[in-house]
Amino acid sequence: MAFSMGLYANPIYNGNWPQVVIDRVGNRSRNEGFPKSRLPEFTPQEIEFIRNTSDFFALNTYGTGYVKFQTGVNDSIGEPHYWLDIGVSSFKDPSWPSVVNWVDLVPWGFRKLLNYVWNEYGNREIVVTENGWADIESILDDTERITYISQYLSALLEAIYEDGVNIFGYTVWSLLDNFEWTNGYTQKLGLVQVDFNDPERTRTPKSSYKWYQGVIARRCLVEKCVA
Repeated sequence: MAFSMGLYANPIYNGNWPQVVIDRVGNRSRNEGFPKSRLPEFTPQEIEFIRNTSDFFALNTYGTGYVKFQTGVNDSIGEPHYWLDIGVSSFKDPSWPSVVNWVDLVPWGFRKLLNYVWNEYGNREIVVTENGWADIESILDDTERITYISQYLSALLEAIYEDGVNIFGYTVWSLLDNFEWTNGYTQKLGLVQVDFNDPERTRTPKSSYKWYQGVIARRCLVEKCVA
């Protein structure tokens, strides 16, 4: 986490790089023969200027992964490389439901992430700005998406009411099937299907759209809520 989210979040909330990043890049830089660390240092003035410059934490998340230590990496000397600095390799449990390699149905991982952000960055309010299920074909009866969102919202509620994490918002990604960066139009995340072969880009609500509409109206994940 320190070498991914921490590279961006830690300076904003804590004023500096994560300590593990400072230590690992510094040690490897010395082993590689550099006179100083390859990691640029913040000046005391820069630390004070950037620290605590955001009032809340906006989080995008879709999946979970494991990491394992890479033996021999700490002592190896070669071309400087991000993955060698990290010193771990990542992998996923093949039993986790998934259609594309960056989205998995692992709600307990979502809950752990919310707790990590809350504890690591000073108990700041969290808003989940992106979370959703991807498939290859735009399926109208998208029950997998409903299952994913339902279980992730359940994990979010557990983080709030059982763990004490202050979460003030959640946004499904996405309302419409859209252009997804390097994946282009090959992966669909919308609650609404878009026909990209139609010049009019016809839109058709999926089952998840109608289900999520009900969740918002009821403010509850089940059909019959107890007040």
